[in-house]
Amino acid sequence: MQLDMSRLLVMVIDDNKFIRRLVHEILRGFDVGYIVEAENGADAIEKFKLAKPDIVLCDWLMQPMTGLELLREVRAGRTALNPQTPIIMMTGQLDVSSVLKARSLGVSAYLAKPVTVDGVMTRIIDVIGASAPAPLHA
Repeated sequence: MQLDMSRLLVMVIDDNKFIRRLVHEILRGFDVGYIVEAENGADAIEKFKLAKPDIVLCDWLMQPMTGLELLREVRAGRTALNPQTPIIMMTGQLDVSSVLKARSLGVSAYLAKPVTVDGVMTRIIDVIGASAPAPLHA
């Protein structure tokens, strides 16, 4: 599947600079046109006022605001970001209760850490496909 990602704006939120840079470079490899980085949920909320990402890739475990807290705020409409924006949770929290909790709060997809090129691409394609409008019938 060939996708033109040159017009996408993706925000990468992680308190680990190395992970942010790694994901940034993976996205650049897919020709994502615009990439914004944030260090944690609180930083992301501030950046949402200026940048409206099409997709968010967010770490779960961060301080002072976790990815799950950010997810809750976005889905409740308490940020400048559209509450329907796809949010991909990047995490090692893969136990059933964690997955169910994030799903109940509206996470769009999971990306297991350590992240891989294939993992990032698969999740982005998944959320783009899920948010695409239904085809019109003639």
